[in-house]
Amino acid sequence: MANELAFVLEKFELSNKEYEGVEVDSEDAEDGREECRKCLVGKVMGERSANFTGIKNFVNHMWGFPRNMIATDVGFNLYQFTFSDQKDIDRIIAGRPYVIDNQLLNIKQWEEDIDHNPDAFNLSHMWIQIWNMPIHWLTKEIGRVFNKVEDVIIPGGESKEGRHLRIKAEVDIIAKRNCSKNEWGVKMG
Repeated sequence: MANELAFVLEKFELSNKEYEGVEVDSEDAEDGREECRKCLVGKVMGERSANFTGIKNFVNHMWGFPRNMIATDVGFNLYQFTFSDQKDIDRIIAGRPYVIDNQLLNIKQWEEDIDHNPDAFNLSHMWIQIWNMPIHWLTKEIGRVFNKVEDVIIPGGESKEGRHLRIKAEVDIIAKRNCSKNEWGVKMG
């Protein structure tokens, strides 16, 4: 069987017309873009392969079973989610980050060529906790000094969690390590 397939593929040849390529009508391409504007693209950020059925079940449960959502596997750990209602998209974007099976599901609004851009998923929304801050620094204004901050939470005074800020911000999750004395480039002391 394999020899027969190899023989057929050796004889395979494109005609001159096929070799030149195919022209896509700009109106057809715009229809595709318009449909994709109703999409989110998610990438599981990890080395383990995610199970497509598991991803569909997870997002349906986490996102409250959005009406008419269609999930599509578009590559290794890369998924497209199509919605009929913009409110669902806005709600899901606001709820980031999502973690499935100890791996980040990085959700982005669709943009052209996102599935071919290796840097498209380098930034992700994360909750960050900053501990042991002076009491007078426990303010939303201090939390907003970080770049791309979406939300700042100050736990209540009766909290057993202690003094800290919780900040939701967009961070570079693929940052290159600075391998000097302090390998992460964090100023200590």
